[in-house]
Amino acid sequence: MDKLSAKQGLRKEYLRRRSSIDPGYRKQADLAICANLIQVPEIAAAETIGAFVTDGTEPDLSMFIKHAMQAGIKIYLPRFRHDAGHRYEMVEINDMESDLIPGKYGIMEPLQSLKAASEDVLDTLIWLVPGVVFDSNGSRLGRGKGVYDRLLGKSSGIRIGIFYQCQENTLIPAEAHDCPLDMIVTEAGVNRFK
Repeated sequence: MDKLSAKQGLRKEYLRRRSSIDPGYRKQADLAICANLIQVPEIAAAETIGAFVTDGTEPDLSMFIKHAMQAGIKIYLPRFRHDAGHRYEMVEINDMESDLIPGKYGIMEPLQSLKAASEDVLDTLIWLVPGVVFDSNGSRLGRGKGVYDRLLGKSSGIRIGIFYQCQENTLIPAEAHDCPLDMIVTEAGVNRFK
């Protein structure tokens, strides 16, 4: 089996696993993930964080995002660029309610009127990265569109994968363009790779 077929098989299996998490467990896991994030020293010292809004099956970071903003950390979220295919840009928000609207895939994203982050800002972000599956080497698979690989390729910031523990696999067939993670945060704790 080639790498592409192996990745497609992993995505299908782990998307199923993630979507079938019990709602009660998901809520507790989300709270634990947010609490674990707050304890990461790099997060506590951060000035800027690139986060994401859940699609409904990914971990919900809203509690963490609100906590970070109250602590004076600038939060950037992805926004689809209608003028550039499947490209996304990162945009600073000031309020989780008033600064977000449903985006291209129904996921909440920053208003079009808000200014996109510059390349300099992208380079300073600590990235909270969603994904479908991860392994103990810091590799991750997303949905296969390369959205985060393109965004992360422009930054030297710390890359923190945000997952449920059930999304761990033994080994992911990583390729040269796949951006490795520096650490993973799940409801079970923090795993560092670098």
